Amino acid sequence: MSGTFFDLLDSVARNELILVEDGILQYYLKKNGEVTLSMIISQRPGVGQQLLSKLYEKCKGKTIWVRCPINLTHSNNWWVKRGYRFVRQETTRKGSFLNVYRYEVPDDDSNTH
Repeated sequence: MSGTFFDLLDSVARNELILVEDGILQYYLKKNGEVTLSMIISQRPGVGQQLLSKLYEKCKGKTIWVRCPINLTHSNNWWVKRGYRFVRQETTRKGSFLNVYRYEVPDDDSNTH
């Protein structure tokens, strides 16, 4: 079950939780090296980007996957504005629809300039 206190404790034990003032990001590093973002909470503008920057520092050269409910237009647009690419739509067991996004974190040797 996701979203429980014990999930957070497990994330702390695996060093897969990022905390900053007014924000939290929980992710999961899969065995194949890809990253699934589980939760991001921001209490003020700019904190979400700050959390992502810290995640990118830890996950250079990896692929990050994000799922976002399709009815959260603002949230979906937020991911796209940060370079996440829409991959597909999924249906949950309860019948909700999620947009799935993918982002390739540049590795140490990449030069984007």
